[in-house]
Amino acid sequence: YKRHWSEEILKYKDVYGPMAREAYVYGWISLRKESYIILRKYAKTQALSKVVAENVRQMIDNITTIEGIGTPFKPNLYVYNLIVSIMGCVMFSKKIDIKQPELHKYKYLTTDFGDELGSLMFIYDFIPITQYFMLNPLAKYQSIFDEMWIYARDLYENHVKTYDSNNLRDFCDTIIAAKHEAIADNKPSAKYLTDENLITTMCGLINAGVETTQDTVLWIMLYIAYYPDYQQKLRNEISREIGDRVPVFEDKSRLNYTLAFMTEILRHRNPAPIGNFHRTVVDTQLGKHTVPKHTQVLVHQVHIMTDATKWKNPDKFEPERFLDKHGQFIESKAAEYIPFGLGRRVCPGDTLAHSELFFILLPSSSPKSVV
Repeated sequence: YKRHWSEEILKYKDVYGPMAREAYVYGWISLRKESYIILRKYAKTQALSKVVAENVRQMIDNITTIEGIGTPFKPNLYVYNLIVSIMGCVMFSKKIDIKQPELHKYKYLTTDFGDELGSLMFIYDFIPITQYFMLNPLAKYQSIFDEMWIYARDLYENHVKTYDSNNLRDFCDTIIAAKHEAIADNKPSAKYLTDENLITTMCGLINAGVETTQDTVLWIMLYIAYYPDYQQKLRNEISREIGDRVPVFEDKSRLNYTLAFMTEILRHRNPAPIGNFHRTVVDTQLGKHTVPKHTQVLVHQVHIMTDATKWKNPDKFEPERFLDKHGQFIESKAAEYIPFGLGRRVCPGDTLAHSELFFILLPSSSPKSVV
C-alpha cells in the first residue's frame, strides 16, 4: 500500500530540504538563524537595489523590444525571469538564465510543479486505489530537484575555491563565512552547517521565494493598471522623494504611500494563503477540537487578513487603511497581518522579499505608465 499524498508531502524535509518544514530542533534553528540574519542584512544593502535596478531595466528592454509599446502581452514569463535572475544574483552573483538548457527544468520546480500538484493531489490522496497504478507525483519533482541541486552544488564549490573573507560577494559567500566562524569558535551549530545542508538551504530559499514574489509582482502590475489613480499617486511620491536615481533601503521611511500600497497588495492578494506547515509538539486543545501531538497544521493566513472583525471592508483594496490622517505609514498589528507567516516559522526571506518588491515597484530613470 503506497503512502498517501499528504504523507509524501510531509516527507519533504527528508528529501528536498532541511529548513522550511524541518522539526524544531537545534539543527533547524542553526540553519534558520544564519539564513535569517544574512538575508536581513543583505536586504538593507545598496547591492540589492543595484541588482534589482539592473534586472528591471533588462526586463523592460526585453518587453519593449519583443512586444513593442501599446500592445497587450502576457507578462508572466518576463516577471518570472526577472525574479529568478535577481535570486541568482543574490545567492551566487550569477544570473540564472532560464533559456540555458541545463536550467530549462528549473521553472518546473518553482512554478509548474504547483499547477501539476493541484490537479493530481486530490486523486492520489482521496481515491486510494489509484495509488496502486499511478506514479508517485513527487517522483518527477525529486528527479528535477536532484539536477538543480547538482547545479547549485557546482556553484557552491566554486565559491568555496574562490572564497575571500575580505570580499563577501553574495549570500553564498556570507553563509560560508558563517560556517568558518562557527568552526573557529567551536560553536555547537558548526556540525549542522555542513556543505550539503548549506546547498540545500540555498535551493530551498530560491524555490520558496520565486513563485511567491513573481505572483506578487504580477498583482502589483495588474493593480496599478486597473487603478490609474493609485499609479499616479505612486509616481508622484516616488518622483518627489527619489527622482531618477537608484533607490536605497533608507528611502523606505519617506515613501509612505508606496509602503501602504505594497502592504495592502500583500494583504489583499497574499501569495501564500495557507502559509507553511506547522506541527503540534503536545496534545493541544483548539476551541472544541482536540489536536493530537505531531499533527500537521496549516494556518489560513488569508482568512486572518480578511477577517471582518479586524479589518474594515476587508474585501476592498484600499492602501489608505495603512496611512494615518497625516499620510504617514502605519505598521499593522502582527497578529492581524501575517503575509509571511508568524513566529518561529515566519518566512526567513521576509525582509528580502519586501525589499525586492519595493525596489521593483520604483521606476527607472525613464518610467513608463502601466495602462
